[in-house]
Amino acid sequence: MNILAASKRIALVGRSRTTKLVAMGAALAIAATGYLVVSAVGGDPPAGAKAILNLPRIDWEGGPSYWKQFEKADAAGWNDPSYIPIGVFYGRADSSHVASLKDAGINLYMNVEHDPKTFPLTNVTNAGIYVMPGPDWTLAEVGNNPMAVGWFVSDECDMGYTECTPDWNHDNGEYGRLAVQQSYVKKLRGYNDGRFLHANFGNGILRTFWANNTMDDHIKLMDSASADKYTYTSPDVAGLIDGSHDAPDWPSGTPVARAYSYGWQVDQMKRFQDPARLKPIWAFVETAMPNLNEAGARTIEPDQIEGAVWSALIHEARGIAYFQHNNNGRCGDYSIVQCPAVHAAVKAVNSKVKSLAPVLNTQSHYNSTRTVNGFTYQYYTFNNGTDTMLKTYNGSAYIFAGLGMGDATGSKTFALPAGVNGTTVTVVGEDRTIPVTNGSFADKFAHEYTHHVYRIEL
Repeated sequence: MNILAASKRIALVGRSRTTKLVAMGAALAIAATGYLVVSAVGGDPPAGAKAILNLPRIDWEGGPSYWKQFEKADAAGWNDPSYIPIGVFYGRADSSHVASLKDAGINLYMNVEHDPKTFPLTNVTNAGIYVMPGPDWTLAEVGNNPMAVGWFVSDECDMGYTECTPDWNHDNGEYGRLAVQQSYVKKLRGYNDGRFLHANFGNGILRTFWANNTMDDHIKLMDSASADKYTYTSPDVAGLIDGSHDAPDWPSGTPVARAYSYGWQVDQMKRFQDPARLKPIWAFVETAMPNLNEAGARTIEPDQIEGAVWSALIHEARGIAYFQHNNNGRCGDYSIVQCPAVHAAVKAVNSKVKSLAPVLNTQSHYNSTRTVNGFTYQYYTFNNGTDTMLKTYNGSAYIFAGLGMGDATGSKTFALPAGVNGTTVTVVGEDRTIPVTNGSFADKFAHEYTHHVYRIEL
């Protein structure tokens, strides 16, 4: 067996969960050839490249191959490394809305508005957009539509949303809400229709008092899950995280209305996963004022949308969902469809995400861990205050970077990992390059939401 085949076998058997196997594969390869071929886990090794990245890979759910276990998603192409879910929540199946959202780069409707006689599901799916029907949709209404790849089980069941409680005035408690969630899942699993199950969560991810004993049970019921805490726009949410209730995993006194808080939400979701059966985590980002009525409610700005999306992706989100509903009075209720500036901003963000999907759909490297209140995270750090993600793809290393918690704006220096030998850094999507000097390069982060993607040849 040659070294490349051996490294593939080690990667496939051990994954990143067993770092001893990674180290063993590295040792064998280096001993035989003097360099380490990048593992096939998370993407093929670069053709003809001698990639010396002697680094373990983060634990992950398997990327695009994860969706192969679900007949509808697999047949619809979700196992394609060039696909990444970019959804809109509670979108209207009006053909004009569908066309606008498709133009903005939306490829998935999550919990479609239920009005099948006026706006049938086929308005969406015939346009080539996937759907995740919600609890209002019956199996008869959805039928065998091949583009209906999953079921949206519930929204914020962890915090007493009305789908899981009799009404706001008669809370049935966290175990009562879990029982309702379990009943939904039992019903949908009973369809045996090849569709995956997804649910969205809220305050339960904060680990204060909403679902302290049941949040992990909710997550384990699903095949994928997301969270929505609108930290840029809701002062009440900021108070719940650092203020009136103080989420224990948030550094006290750290400003909440920042791009990095969206990556933090992805990290919080990881706490509730079964480590032996990881599943994709997605992040919600608002696109205007998300139907807020509290004093001081704000509208998220285009640059903030971009920063929030990339913070979530840097923290290993596998999909993005937009909450487009709006009550700021500037423009319409459906902000992506009715607000030209929002549409343009979301379209630009989605275009970049899609262009990098084959890279994003590979397994990241890490060089450090941190433990926060008993939970250990794997991550790559350049020790310069930025949140970063390191990947290798098609003969290049990719560094995704945004400002981390407590970090100041300004110039940041990145020392290239051992094995990355390029002399020029291409800043992806920004039409500029940066020279590498003595194995390092520097770049500016002008605002708290600034992010950059760097590509360097191996």
